[in-house]
Amino acid sequence: MSRSDSAQEAMGRNERRKQRVELQARLCRHIAQNLACPETPYPFIDDLERPDLFEALSPLFPAFWPALRPADQQRISRERQDTLKAVYELNGQRNEALKGQIISVARALNEIDIVPLLMKGACHLVDNTWPNCSARFIGDIDFLISPDRVQNAWVHLSKHFGLSWGPEEFDRSPALKHLTPLWSDDWQAPVELHRYVLGGYWSRCMPTDDVFLRSRCMSWEGVRIRLPADSDRICMSVLHSAGESRYYVPSVSSRDLLDIRFSCLAWPGEECWSAARHQLVKCGAEAVWEICRSNLQRFAGFDLPAASAPSSPDVRLDTLRWQWQLETGKATSLTSLYGRVAWVWYHLVSPGEPRAYLRRCVADPTVYWHARHRQGAGGEVQSQIQECDVDDADLGSA
Repeated sequence: MSRSDSAQEAMGRNERRKQRVELQARLCRHIAQNLACPETPYPFIDDLERPDLFEALSPLFPAFWPALRPADQQRISRERQDTLKAVYELNGQRNEALKGQIISVARALNEIDIVPLLMKGACHLVDNTWPNCSARFIGDIDFLISPDRVQNAWVHLSKHFGLSWGPEEFDRSPALKHLTPLWSDDWQAPVELHRYVLGGYWSRCMPTDDVFLRSRCMSWEGVRIRLPADSDRICMSVLHSAGESRYYVPSVSSRDLLDIRFSCLAWPGEECWSAARHQLVKCGAEAVWEICRSNLQRFAGFDLPAASAPSSPDVRLDTLRWQWQLETGKATSLTSLYGRVAWVWYHLVSPGEPRAYLRRCVADPTVYWHARHRQGAGGEVQSQIQECDVDDADLGSA
């Protein structure tokens, strides 16, 4: 392939990427403004007839159909109507089944005196923050368990539900935020038992003990569970939308942005939002707040209740860097490498088992061979993901 052909191909990829981002923004804004009561016409129906754009935004499908006026639903081709309507109805049925799964897992944990704390998407099934629960797609169910009891909880659930796992499989690494996900053929989604809300450097933004201390215990459908404080739920959504891996390799998590939008409607006062922003500023994550804020303005058409100017030029510059990488996809390999190095360095200098585990890995030559093998095998796949789906991280998380 000639240099000019390569340049044209790159320009074509960038143009398709921009089109997908713009369509994602239009769909997300429409859902944010119309899910509770569809009143505004959707003028871009023709976009939905393009297979490449239509398939790239599947996480939004359950919420898009009920956000359309009946007149707009009829303007879509019959094939697209059937797809969107079926996805919405099946997602509603699945969410009802997920409620039963949450109840059965929580009841099993209550048997050994553990009251699990629900996180992220599963919380919306309990308190109905979304105006239409059938519209919220949930990838997995996340429970936060005290680090000193999380292994007991994992073993108990494995035995209780008859899951077959080897004794070495429950904990792939003490440096990871959750244990190996549990899965049963009778379940609708995997269950992840977290010891930390976030991984690596980001864990200091939401220490497990502090999150438990601020949470509220409640009885729900005959089981005892905990829900995070409102300010902590806001922080979780903000950090999940623009922190961790998304901070280094930008992608837009539509569901997190919609979570925040509907949380604004449920909690209109500024107190919990100011507390969430203060919490992120205090731990050095103000840039994540500003990135999320800029995404909300663009993709959901509103601003955060506790909006204020960034405190430093560095934060503004970092926000612009993130937006540029989202649009162009450039330099993501460099920022991804930086994120991996920061993750390892954080655990190497922090006390506890994660540091001991990583030091053992550093001294093991086979680790480097496996890392090189995975990098070589995964490079082509990663390039395909970046080419095909600007919202790929949206698919596999709650």
